[in-house]
Amino acid sequence: MPRTATNGSRPCELGPALYLATRYSWPGSGSLKMLASASGDQTVKVWDASSGQDLNTLKGHTAQIVSVVFNPDGTRLASASDDSTVRVWDAMSGRQLLTLKEHTAPVATVAFSPDGKRLASASWDQLLKLWDATSGHEILSLNGHTSKVYGVAFSPDGTHLATASNDQTVRVWDATPRP
Repeated sequence: MPRTATNGSRPCELGPALYLATRYSWPGSGSLKMLASASGDQTVKVWDASSGQDLNTLKGHTAQIVSVVFNPDGTRLASASDDSTVRVWDAMSGRQLLTLKEHTAPVATVAFSPDGKRLASASWDQLLKLWDATSGHEILSLNGHTSKVYGVAFSPDGTHLATASNDQTVRVWDATPRP
C-alpha cells in the first residue's frame, strides 16, 4: 500500500518503501527537497519530497534493500541489502559507483562519516566494516559482537562508531582515520 506524505495542504503518495533516507537540499538545486526509499523490490527510489515525483529508480541489488543513506553533501547514496552487498550510487544520475562485497551475510545498515569520506556497514556476519567512500577500499573490519549487527552510527566528529547487535550489546569503536 502506498505511503502518504503531506505537501502543505495536499497529500502526495509515494510507492512501497521499507526504509527512508532524507536529504533536504542538493547542491545547486535551490529549494528541491529529496528523499530516498529502499524496498523489498530490490530498488532504491529517489523522490522529490515536495511533489512526491519519482525522480530516479536505482537497480542493482539482488535481494531486499534494508537501509539507504545520503552522504553529507547529498551527491551520493549508499544502500545495504540482504544480498550481502553495499552499493554506492551517484544520487543525481542514479549510476552505480561501487559494489562492496566483503560481507558474508545480509548487510543491515550503512552510515557515512560526517565528512563523507568513509562509509560504515554492519552485517549479520557480526562484523563492522569501514570503507573509503570514494575508492571502496576496505579500511577496517572490526569484530567483537557475537550475533547479528543491526545498527551503526558515527559520532558527530567522526572519530568513533557505535554498533548495536542482537547480542544485546552496544559497542563503541575507534574510527580515527589512519594515515
